[in-house]
Amino acid sequence: MYLNSFSIRGFRNLKEQRWTFPRQTHFIFGDNAQGKTNLLEMIYFLCLTKSFRTSEDQECLSHQQNHFLLEACFIDESQLEHSLQVSYQPGAGKSIHLDGKPLHRSSELIGRFPVIKLSQEDLEITSGPPHQRRRFCNILLSQVSVRYLGLLKEYERIVKQRNCILKKGLNDRSVAGAGVEIWDGPLMNKAAAISDLRGKMVDELNPLLQEYYQKFTGKGDILTLEYLPDVAARRDESYAAAFQRRLNHCRWQEYQRGITLIGPHRDDFKFFINGKELRLFGSSGEHKSVAVCLKAAEGVLIRRTLDRLPIVLLDDLYAELDWDRGERALHLFSSDLQCFVTGTSFDYQALQPLLPSSGQVLWMRAGALERL
Repeated sequence: MYLNSFSIRGFRNLKEQRWTFPRQTHFIFGDNAQGKTNLLEMIYFLCLTKSFRTSEDQECLSHQQNHFLLEACFIDESQLEHSLQVSYQPGAGKSIHLDGKPLHRSSELIGRFPVIKLSQEDLEITSGPPHQRRRFCNILLSQVSVRYLGLLKEYERIVKQRNCILKKGLNDRSVAGAGVEIWDGPLMNKAAAISDLRGKMVDELNPLLQEYYQKFTGKGDILTLEYLPDVAARRDESYAAAFQRRLNHCRWQEYQRGITLIGPHRDDFKFFINGKELRLFGSSGEHKSVAVCLKAAEGVLIRRTLDRLPIVLLDDLYAELDWDRGERALHLFSSDLQCFVTGTSFDYQALQPLLPSSGQVLWMRAGALERL
């Protein structure tokens, strides 16, 4: 799968323009605040119908614009073209058309045009709070598994229902928790399935992470990812029994705080290099190196599961990496993937001798792409 062409109108600071891209690596250089990251955000929005920088679509509108319109043509592995149109207008919301037909839910598009994104925000996967790691997990699994996406949406609905009942009890102690038990069974069932899929994802990622980290660093260091489910069964204990045990332990706290306190929405993941936790002991360079390897491993998992090539977005790749490591980072991604790589004008001056002849070099100036 690759992005053959796109047109933009009203998105961030990007000028109205249309571009065609072959399936190769595209380097986009420019000074800061010219729109390089906005361009990658736009491609990400086309693939997943949401931004990686904000949950509010309105924030993606250009200044003094009342709507934005994104149009694209993707070409799949069978060389079939797929047209996509995504528009947004405050009040009216988001509208999506795929091959001329309207999609009624954004989730219908997830996984059709798989995408991998590495930006400064992704460094928080290894260094930030647990919700950043859960978010990475949810985006990856939602792209490769329709079942996971459905489970996650249903689980979130159940948690919302439980929370409404628990919050009602905060205002009226006489009904504290009344009726919440009817949601315990459905919560446990969805939680068990989500936890199982997350565990399998980690099992698949670990050998890839180890291989890529050693290839990237040129050392024998061991990178591992550990899944820390909020509900962890003891030896010879079923998930249902472990869930009930945790629920009994937290029940009174849930009544006191008015929220659901157990389940996958409280899971965590930890990265280790040679047994030392990265979040506690890792340098900025190690965090960036692990993030690069994680994204490369993500690409393999997507390709293996969907038999589809993801589009790769590498924003400000050379930050926290020297140019040699930046070049090695690109080699981790298969040469048949379409990659969009951004860098500063300073990066361009230093990288000119290293840029591959097979790639296209573009310049971003005041929201407009230009050929060099």
